[in-house]
Amino acid sequence: MVITGTVDATGILVAAALLVIASVLFTFIGGLKSVLWNDLIQFVVYLGSAIAVLVFLRLSIPASNGAIVDALRSAPGGIDKLRLFDFSLDLSRPFSLLAILTGITLLYIANAGMDQDTTQRLLACKDARTGARGLYLSVFATIPTVGLFIVIGLLLHIFYNRPDLMAGAAGTAGQAFGGEKISIFMHYILTELPGGLRGLVTIGICAAAVATTNSALNAMSSVLVQDFYRPWRERRGAVAEAHFVTAGRAGMGLIGLAMLAMAVASYYWQRHSTMGLLEFALQVMVFTYAGLLGVYFTALFTRRGTTGSVIAALLTGFAVIVLLQPGIARALALPAALSGLAFPFQLCIGTFVAFMVCVAPAGTDGRGQPDGLRA
Repeated sequence: MVITGTVDATGILVAAALLVIASVLFTFIGGLKSVLWNDLIQFVVYLGSAIAVLVFLRLSIPASNGAIVDALRSAPGGIDKLRLFDFSLDLSRPFSLLAILTGITLLYIANAGMDQDTTQRLLACKDARTGARGLYLSVFATIPTVGLFIVIGLLLHIFYNRPDLMAGAAGTAGQAFGGEKISIFMHYILTELPGGLRGLVTIGICAAAVATTNSALNAMSSVLVQDFYRPWRERRGAVAEAHFVTAGRAGMGLIGLAMLAMAVASYYWQRHSTMGLLEFALQVMVFTYAGLLGVYFTALFTRRGTTGSVIAALLTGFAVIVLLQPGIARALALPAALSGLAFPFQLCIGTFVAFMVCVAPAGTDGRGQPDGLRA
């Protein structure tokens, strides 16, 4: 969207198509090794451009640090933008402490332990200890990175919503931003940054997007070929291993088209919802993670479950999250408490229901022994 300059269906389609094409080419030519090295290089560029934006943005605000802090503590509507924890028990708030300790914790477990995108990186490590070290380091690296963008967001609030602190600044610094809030960072990049820095940031954003898409393409293509196509093909006779390499590349093309379609659908979905961009992105992940978590906890804590119950749990978890979407919940006349649930609490309910479905049967292995998922 930074390249096209528009946040509409056409801009989304063009931007998504360019990213998918670039990602397919990267992954098609180099495989997992190219994904890993490109991830590293692109992360450095992305982080470096973010630091450059932070410095430039801070220098653009002619106010002291103390004045900025005071303004953030008394934002319009009596909001304290520096409040670290939200102790509310309101189940419609997606980032309260209660939501963090429940649904968002489940979300992180699913992302770090079950998402094929992460799993393929761990399997590429030389041993389990190296993989575990990589997971810990990724967590530690996430904290300052997220903090960096939080500070950028806070300064953008001052830049566009506090003209009293921008007095004397050149250009449109004191004017209110008139576009959609989800595009305010892009608007700042396009209208306020000097040419060289604007180019660096554009490269950084594209690098981050391509890195994320690379990983997803490789992971989903691997699942498509290894879990679905390979068993089907081998039942029809032996075939050379090179055949599956070619099939994996073809799978990347199919997955790329599916991701492009999902990007466009998500654009319309987000525009017709009341969710912010971050909340929306996490909400989408909940649809698949509910069933996966139900199966995971069944395998971790019980000796129950069969192939059939696993499939049923995956489908049930997805269906429960669909039913808990506000519009659908209201149309089905579900209780008000369920129709307004934030995504972390939807995930909790979906996981619980999927778990109960998965543990329902206690199959046997033909010798009278439990045939649980861990057996």
